[in-house]
Amino acid sequence: MAAAFYGTIPDVCIAVTGTNGKSSVVDFTRQIWALLGYKAVSIGTLGIKEAQDTPLEGIKGLTTPDPVQLHTLLAQLVTEKSITHCALEASSHGLAQRRLDGMRFTAAAFTQLSQDHLDYHRTMETYFSAKKHLFKELVIPQGTCVLNADVPEYAELSRIARIRSLQVLDYGKKAQALVLKNLKPDTQGQKIHATILGQQVHWYLPLIGNFQAYNFLCALGLLLACGTKRDMLLDLFTHFESLPIRGVPGRLECIAQSGKTVYIDYAHTPDALKNVLAAIRPHTKGRIILVLGCGGNRDSSKRPLMGKIAEQFSDRVFITDDNPRHEDSAKIRRDIRAGMTEHMQICEIADRYEAIASALAEAAPCDVVVIVGKGHETTQLIQGVYYPFSDQKAVREILKG
Repeated sequence: MAAAFYGTIPDVCIAVTGTNGKSSVVDFTRQIWALLGYKAVSIGTLGIKEAQDTPLEGIKGLTTPDPVQLHTLLAQLVTEKSITHCALEASSHGLAQRRLDGMRFTAAAFTQLSQDHLDYHRTMETYFSAKKHLFKELVIPQGTCVLNADVPEYAELSRIARIRSLQVLDYGKKAQALVLKNLKPDTQGQKIHATILGQQVHWYLPLIGNFQAYNFLCALGLLLACGTKRDMLLDLFTHFESLPIRGVPGRLECIAQSGKTVYIDYAHTPDALKNVLAAIRPHTKGRIILVLGCGGNRDSSKRPLMGKIAEQFSDRVFITDDNPRHEDSAKIRRDIRAGMTEHMQICEIADRYEAIASALAEAAPCDVVVIVGKGHETTQLIQGVYYPFSDQKAVREILKG
């Protein structure tokens, strides 16, 4: 009804689902569309972003807006800003609640699946089922599925695509279309060796983490799925010493100041935390000092798993509060510690600002401080009250003295 009432959406709409990577993929897609000269936006956890990373006023608070909000917004973007291309994050909540059922997507992408949102979906099977809805129902006939070939869910999603006669563009090491051949990290990013529809390429991506290489290839797959020619993409990037791709705020965001190196990331699942720490390790000469918390009133079973990963993949952990919401923050911290064996030094500081300050004070020039959980967020939710809090602002204030 909302789609029929407002009646206007951009000419090309794509959606990205998966536990991690959605924000980066839609943002990379938007950035490349802008480089190609299209009027494009991305919509998701970070809000609404236009060319040159310009944030627009609009929906905040939900990764995937409700149908009335979404179609109101899309109609305005088309009529007032002449937007022709839109990249949208499709959350499992949004898919399960049918918020996107009025949309029809030229292409849809899947990044990966790991434990999250079990407070809502209850089981991993139900969680994955919500993701599958995007490919079963919302991709247009003759549309394209852009799938990660290196994850277990690839077989089922490619089966769904075959049943619906949808094209599949896969990406990853096991892929046929966008093949990741090799990665070579350095202090600022990574050299990518890939094959794009049979053409070998060597690029430099100024972002660390092999998952960012996967996210970039996924974005390329979406552009190819929407009609951009391979040679046009390759020609676009041949003129740059490194790929002109900017990282997403709060996703492995590096803040280097006063001789300290700090990374801030939104990682709030076990898999995301492990990937972040593994990505940073090759760039670290000394210790990884981690500031970790978990959100309240969410899947509590992932907390000890994150504690275990923190202990395994970092050298020092400061356990603190994230967004306790309405839950007892002390209990959340105990849940995290339940997965730790106490074989390493662990410091528990409830106040997030104090925990960050302590971690920074302890860090030597060769160490790296990693702050996870809140990423781009600018508030902290405690007992139903939103308090202003930004990890980035806290770091800069502390280092400035």
